[in-house]
Amino acid sequence: MPLTLGQFLFSIPVTLGVLFLPFLVGGMLKNRPLKPLLIAYVIVSALLVAFFSILALFEHLNK
Repeated sequence: MPLTLGQFLFSIPVTLGVLFLPFLVGGMLKNRPLKPLLIAYVIVSALLVAFFSILALFEHLNK
């Protein structure tokens, strides 16, 4: 069963969160500031969601 668009867009930040988790935990253990990593996570996930949203929109318009 294929993913719906909403499930797919929701899975991108979740996947990125899992990928960033070791860096966040490592940063906490070494007392590094987490803000740059969190900002990078938010920016990258927002760009990916926007990119795939535009792709889905074009795919929908070309039907």
